Amino acid sequence: MATSVSTLIVGGGYAGLAASYHLSQAGVEHLILERGRVGETWRSQRWDSFALNTNIRISVCPGQTYRSADPEGFALSRELIGEFERFVADHRLPLMTDTEVIALESGSGGNRFRLNVTRDGASEVFESRDVIVASGFQNSPQIPSISGALPQDLLQIHAAQYRNQGLLPPGSVLVVGSAQ
Repeated sequence: MATSVSTLIVGGGYAGLAASYHLSQAGVEHLILERGRVGETWRSQRWDSFALNTNIRISVCPGQTYRSADPEGFALSRELIGEFERFVADHRLPLMTDTEVIALESGSGGNRFRLNVTRDGASEVFESRDVIVASGFQNSPQIPSISGALPQDLLQIHAAQYRNQGLLPPGSVLVVGSAQ
């Protein structure tokens, strides 16, 4: 049997939390489904010293004031995660963590959606009229196929797996890519 919710939000990062905030303000029943913890990508796919490339003043969640002495500064990922956690608590956002969406499909009559999820090792089904996909686009590392032609003894690590320089062997480093 499926759990029915008016609107489901897939992803508990900035976009999903902002959508939840606005739905709450409008009185719309909804639920956020997050594969890990709130802001999971910021927790598990960023290096230790990662900082936002936008200043704090414009990086706050809607209706929230960032607690910082320097509004022109750049928040570290751990500070941003703390803000996300505070935002969820302050606004009592309906967040279900450790819930991975496996499939999204049209439901009965074509005017509803079915989401198949796994949670605590068990399968669950949710139905909703609306689905907001706020899962981001950087969740799955994309490795160019040419990487397979490089020498096997050459360490290749994706930014999503890099935490700090202690992971790197001594010697030169080549960074491929143009993001942060």
